[in-house]
Amino acid sequence: MAQKPGPTETAEQHVRDIRRATRKKYSAEEKVRIVLAGLRGEYSISELCRRECLARISIATGRRTFLRLACGVWAIVYLTYQRIYEFGSCPLR
Repeated sequence: MAQKPGPTETAEQHVRDIRRATRKKYSAEEKVRIVLAGLRGEYSISELCRRECLARISIATGRRTFLRLACGVWAIVYLTYQRIYEFGSCPLR
């Protein structure tokens, strides 16, 4: 249970603490689902914001992070297959 605001804590700070504690926490799967829905074009960014009760910047940040990490993964996959192919043991032949 939250304590009563002390003499040094302002009412505004107390309200901010309550909002921060009650904010919805999204799991990694939910974040990926929301970002992929935006990337697929199933919904516009505005529709996603309304549906998920998110700020537009949250979706933009998630999208940018997702794409940056996906590029890194594909670069690793490409380099791995390139090395396998160079040594003659490519399973794709």
